[in-house]
Amino acid sequence: MKPIVIMLLVAAPLAAQDRSLTSQNPLPALMAELRTVLAGERVPFTAEQERGIVLMMEDRRQASEDLFRDLMDFSAGPTSGQAAERLQSAIAWIREDFINRLPDNLTAEQLAVWNRHRSAGGEPAAAATRTQYVRINSNPFAAETVTYRPRAQRATDVIQRGGTGGWHGNTEVLLKDDALDAKNAFAANKPLYQQRRLSIDVGGPVIPRRLTANLFATHTESENVDTIHATLPDGVFALGITRPAVTRSIGTRSTYQISDAHSLGFDLGYGTTSQKNQEIGGFNLPERASDSSGHNWNFEMRQFSALSPASVYETRFSVSSTNEATRPLTDDVRVDVLDAFGSGGAQNTSESSNRTYGFGNLYTRLGEKLTTKVGMDGTYARNRSLSLENFGGTFTFSSPEAFRAGRALTYRVSQGEPFLDMAQWELAAFTQHDLVLTPRLTLMVGARYEVQTNLSDHNNIAPRLGFAYAVGRATVIRGGAGMFYSRVALRHLATQRRLDGTRQLEIIIDGPSYPDPFQSGRLREQRPSVRVIDPNLRNQHLRTAMISVERTFSGNLWVAAMYDYGRETGRMRLRDLNAPFDTAAPVQRACRPGQSAETCVRPDPSRGQILSLESTGLLKAHTLRLNIRQRFSIFNVSAEYLLDQPRQDGSPVPQLPSDSHNPHADWSISRSPVHIISSTVNARLPFGIFLTKRLSAHTGEHYSITTGRDDNRDGSINDRPPGVGRNSENGPKYLNVDFNVSKAFFLVGARDGGTRANVNLFVNMVNAFNSVHFGRPSGVLTSPNFGRSTSATQPREIEIGLRFQF
Repeated sequence: MKPIVIMLLVAAPLAAQDRSLTSQNPLPALMAELRTVLAGERVPFTAEQERGIVLMMEDRRQASEDLFRDLMDFSAGPTSGQAAERLQSAIAWIREDFINRLPDNLTAEQLAVWNRHRSAGGEPAAAATRTQYVRINSNPFAAETVTYRPRAQRATDVIQRGGTGGWHGNTEVLLKDDALDAKNAFAANKPLYQQRRLSIDVGGPVIPRRLTANLFATHTESENVDTIHATLPDGVFALGITRPAVTRSIGTRSTYQISDAHSLGFDLGYGTTSQKNQEIGGFNLPERASDSSGHNWNFEMRQFSALSPASVYETRFSVSSTNEATRPLTDDVRVDVLDAFGSGGAQNTSESSNRTYGFGNLYTRLGEKLTTKVGMDGTYARNRSLSLENFGGTFTFSSPEAFRAGRALTYRVSQGEPFLDMAQWELAAFTQHDLVLTPRLTLMVGARYEVQTNLSDHNNIAPRLGFAYAVGRATVIRGGAGMFYSRVALRHLATQRRLDGTRQLEIIIDGPSYPDPFQSGRLREQRPSVRVIDPNLRNQHLRTAMISVERTFSGNLWVAAMYDYGRETGRMRLRDLNAPFDTAAPVQRACRPGQSAETCVRPDPSRGQILSLESTGLLKAHTLRLNIRQRFSIFNVSAEYLLDQPRQDGSPVPQLPSDSHNPHADWSISRSPVHIISSTVNARLPFGIFLTKRLSAHTGEHYSITTGRDDNRDGSINDRPPGVGRNSENGPKYLNVDFNVSKAFFLVGARDGGTRANVNLFVNMVNAFNSVHFGRPSGVLTSPNFGRSTSATQPREIEIGLRFQF
């Protein structure tokens, strides 16, 4: 660590002597030049003009800074020549776009002065030859987006020209070996493993001014490391394990320039995967292993047309296909002992074939006062699958002692038809209007309509409103409010359809004998359990509002503070429509612990669980984000602080509440940390050394205390002690530092932006200080591990490699 610190301290004064090590954002310099020229001719900006240009300036300045962030991302060594060329061209395009829009903000006299200055040689020649268009979206409430994206997640899309730029290539060999890494804190051994990766990416102007094409290929052989830490009846079983995997991919990216205003982009790719020893690790023993394999391919076509200087039209079409198969090591009966160990077969034999088609278009009309966007997008997905999940049955025990005594809580087994064929359409249309009300105030109004098959919910109109207001030379206040609808994923609907009672059903036996569950004298229940889809199931509906203040200080220091509030209704969750209830109570409520079987019955005694997928969950979230970013000398620094306090009575993946008669009893803070800090430092040091440091830290993740028993006899073991809320406990804190260090040997004369041909040797250090990052402690009262962590994320890992870039 000390050599790295010394290197950073020495680097700053050396960088001051070599300004060519960094590229400067041309927009602030251009603005300063404009201000100086106008003041020198005694036609300076008025205060109102300054504020008006701030809005136009800041969007473009931050978009170009996004591109500079990628240009100065040295986690893969020097920025590859092709990426550097593309990014610099896009930055130059943004500068030209700013110049072209300046006349709208200048008086006739100011414009004449500025034009004379440019024609006299004060304006450098433009070099944005590779870029056809840059789409800047700084509005988190833009109607063309499906989901809400905070300001910190804005997108800058670059449309490139075909047949431009030079030929470039990037070849990488990466090696990883157990001798370089540390041992997991919970493993009794450090398993032998290796990783090898070879990647190649070569491309350039195949037909000058017409066609650019890239060919890429990767081959990776890895033995991913994990740890088993299980508590068996006769002691702890701890073992470091590997999960061998081989992935291969090949593909091409190309752009064909039909004419100066029209282009077509094509992407085509194919890949294969093979994985072994899946499903083991944590509490799961080696006998739970399964192997999987698959292949996939994808094709995408994009059309771009600049119909006029003020009109842009785009379309896209894509298709992707994935085929996967999983085979368990054995199909033996599965045994789960809560937060102690999992044995038996994986019982996850499956095959799936997925095909997805995507399409859409976007028309943009650019105006001096009004910019309009109109478009649509859609997806058609089809899934054909076979699943034998849990066809061999699963016993669940509360503790190792209960397992030793043969006292199982439940036995569950699935039966029926393993095949399912299901499809879904998802369609949307939108319109967006950005209106310049005054030079200081822009209003953004839009609306989006969402609809999908497999739901009867067809009234999903989402209005959105945003604004941007310039307070001073470099301060912008942004805000707005909007509605966003989330689509219900096909996989959630497929799970319900698969277990609907006509294809498959599940048998649940409460208090079974072991190992033969059907011989128990305590048998209380052997009835079919099924899943259904609520006829009123609808899309999740997010209402959100945001306010932010952004300030750019001298140089490239950008600081932003943002607060947003979100309220999401219609969140998906499961609910047992046939949950047992207390017949002795004056109102329908869940059964109490120890209640007699005569007064704890299901509404329909002839049936088991009826798990309904419903849209009845709720989430409320208050979020504060603080961002800072600066490029200075040879450094590019960014940091973010996030204060996030969502409260909800469900989870992102539909699950059963602890009490189906009162799902709101699960209302609590989410499992995610409340405070999150992240920072990145990229440095281009002297002597061809490139450094990236990433720091991430957060407070503990939340988890729940559960009794380890089925106290309310609903067949689900998620009951909590009386008076204890969900996610009431806080797990261990987290602090991690990663480093990427590269030494480049440049082969040709100097060129700006790191585009010189070079060979670079690199080292990636994950968890560089070998900190032990404990996992969530067990919250199961009957577990021998209650209150203790039995897992940790990976210890220090070191990768070494060699790249050749030209």
